[in-house]
Amino acid sequence: MAAVVIILLLLLSACEKEPVQAASERTILFYLAGNNNLWTEVDAKVEQIKAAPLDPKCRVLIYKQVQEWHPQLFEVVAGKEGNSLSLLRTYKECYVDWPEQFEALLHDVAQRFPASSYGLVLFSHASGWLPALHTRSVAVDGNTEWALSDFAAAIPNEMFSFIVFESCSMAGVEVAWELKDKTEYIIASSAELISPGFSPCYPDALPHLYQPQIDLLAFCRTVEDDYRKRQGDYASLTLSLIATKELDALSAVIQGCDFPTDTDVQSFDRNGRALFFDFEASYLLLLSPSQAVDLQMALDNCVVWKTATEQFMPTYGGFEIFHHSGLTTYIMQERYAWLNEVYMGLKWTERGAKK
Repeated sequence: MAAVVIILLLLLSACEKEPVQAASERTILFYLAGNNNLWTEVDAKVEQIKAAPLDPKCRVLIYKQVQEWHPQLFEVVAGKEGNSLSLLRTYKECYVDWPEQFEALLHDVAQRFPASSYGLVLFSHASGWLPALHTRSVAVDGNTEWALSDFAAAIPNEMFSFIVFESCSMAGVEVAWELKDKTEYIIASSAELISPGFSPCYPDALPHLYQPQIDLLAFCRTVEDDYRKRQGDYASLTLSLIATKELDALSAVIQGCDFPTDTDVQSFDRNGRALFFDFEASYLLLLSPSQAVDLQMALDNCVVWKTATEQFMPTYGGFEIFHHSGLTTYIMQERYAWLNEVYMGLKWTERGAKK
């Protein structure tokens, strides 16, 4: 893998020579993986990102990929008549598949746009820890799906201050555990993320990420307020702010427990599918009263903030939300024998829990 990445980096640098920019306090990369049926939303999302007020100490980059176009990397640039996009690179012959391409892109961003901190906002289809070629994994890029392990492996340790998943079902403990050495905070949804996602509130929400003192809570609350204004099924929302440094303490509380087996707890799946269960509700059934108190304390530290509507897409095969701890987990089931096998190979399940 290392040799392949080195070759790719040489190819990328050979395509276009760009000067290294002056260091900023923060560089934020929006990765818009629209090489799928979400491509129609990408341009509108770019316009909303462009409309957000910039901070002079924060650099904003947009990696845009849509069907039948070469991927492009832009910078949002402030001007007297408003923000504009500056094209930095078009990936043509140098474009390669995942995960090498993503690793090379992150290296390119870090080298050319040095900063004290970095943030990532990822937009695409997703389905948490689920393996590629089964559903949608971390994201969909044409015919390629990004497996969670490949996504995590492509990110240097401690690169990001935060990762925002503008995608479905990424608030799983399995996802957070895989990324705990990659980012300090994760913003993600336990359930699906209803279109058009965060786009309508980007102009109000993004400045909280741009300012010198990042305010992730304000970003989340702005998204929550925007969803409250929406109508019907489109107002459905689950959202969490997860502190990855607290995951070890959370894991310690349930160390040695059997994996949950009772699926009669809160699920965040529509139409009868049951893959993403509430973490707290699943493990409370296995713990003593004192351990349950410890679990609640650990969750309060790990899930810094959370919100959920009472109903989730009620007229479209949805469900009632009666328990939302801000993290989900998978519960192995006989009908998902292959998934059970894959699940046992995740870092979360291999960390030492009783099997």
